[in-house]
Amino acid sequence: MSEIAKFSATETLRDGRRVEIRALRHEDRTGLEDAVRRASAEVPPPPFLCGKTPFFRQEMEFFSDIDLSAM
Repeated sequence: MSEIAKFSATETLRDGRRVEIRALRHEDRTGLEDAVRRASAEVPPPPFLCGKTPFFRQEMEFFSDIDLSAM
């Protein structure tokens, strides 16, 4: 496993919540799909942009199946 795949840092947001910053993993796919779906529904796009439809299967594979071993 590469050093990038093992990297993890915990930071505190201004409101006091703590977040972990790390590489995206395949098992994060469902959470990523949920986040995109919520963002698309909650945030209206600016007038000059069109909204993003939910990710296609190929897009989700591209973002969730990252090979960090080569880095």
